[in-house]
Amino acid sequence: MIFRRLKAVLSEVARCMSYLHECPKNISPRKASTLALLTAALIWGGTFVIVKVSVQTIPPFSFVFGRFAIAFVLLTAFSWREMKTNWRVHFPPSLFLGVLLFVGFTLQVWGLQRTSASGAGFITGLSVALVAALDILVNRRRPTLLNLLGLISAVAGLVALSLGQSKLVSLGNLLVLGCAVAFGLHVFYTDRFSKRFDVKVLTAEQIGVVAIVAFGGASLNGELNFMPSHYAIFGLLYTGVLATALAYFLQTWGQKHAHATYSAIVLAAEPVFAATFAVALLAESPKIQLITAGILVTIGMILASLRRQKPQTNVDSAKSGEPYSVSCSAKNMF
Repeated sequence: MIFRRLKAVLSEVARCMSYLHECPKNISPRKASTLALLTAALIWGGTFVIVKVSVQTIPPFSFVFGRFAIAFVLLTAFSWREMKTNWRVHFPPSLFLGVLLFVGFTLQVWGLQRTSASGAGFITGLSVALVAALDILVNRRRPTLLNLLGLISAVAGLVALSLGQSKLVSLGNLLVLGCAVAFGLHVFYTDRFSKRFDVKVLTAEQIGVVAIVAFGGASLNGELNFMPSHYAIFGLLYTGVLATALAYFLQTWGQKHAHATYSAIVLAAEPVFAATFAVALLAESPKIQLITAGILVTIGMILASLRRQKPQTNVDSAKSGEPYSVSCSAKNMF
């Protein structure tokens, strides 16, 4: 019975990926990308509660390995035809994105062992605000008043989140903040790569990189021998199938059909979902600090993401949903 239900879930996930990859003609790419990114944010919002409970019986590296190994198997089956011919071209950007994901998830799992799920959700959400800062530093765009106000609001939210704790700067919050930096880099460069490479291959290969590196970390730390609880097994399946295979495909596909700024605004809903799940499922009390922090961080993420949009190049390719040319050199890749 369990395997039948799991097979049905996997079939639905694969059908959803195929449906989106074809970019339905009756739905505009902008609306479809909004739905895809919002769905990814909702799924990721629920992972903070699940991961926090799961890592009580599964070591961090082992959990990351199991989660991404499940996702890699599913994504490989979904994109095998494209991977056979294009995997070498996609490997450099996939390796870069995969390392960022591994660092982000490792820090997130360690942080969730030392801080609340709702607090971790809001801090991780700062990655969206950091996209604006990365846009200023990497693309050398002058910061606007909205950028500065957004960053100030986000920092104020972190301060509010720490009020009432014995330590204003806790180890758990610092670890999750490092995770936010890694995820901010990942969102920023996913926007670049998704418009030039095949979405399915790019998603599958970066997930595979995370699984391999996490397996190495688990082996070196002796974390492969453990007895997971039934809930932890459910956590692996949920995060592997939905929060990794499906959600990262949705993110990569959504960013292919939307501007980075617009994607960041939609993904700003993730910490709100995280706090809602934490209060509903973990009985974390919605303290005034948490509510204030949520409002400030969310406002900060939205403000920091707003900027004047420039016309997108290669408009015809973007409208048709076809991937950009993958014949780009490593020199201009980043």
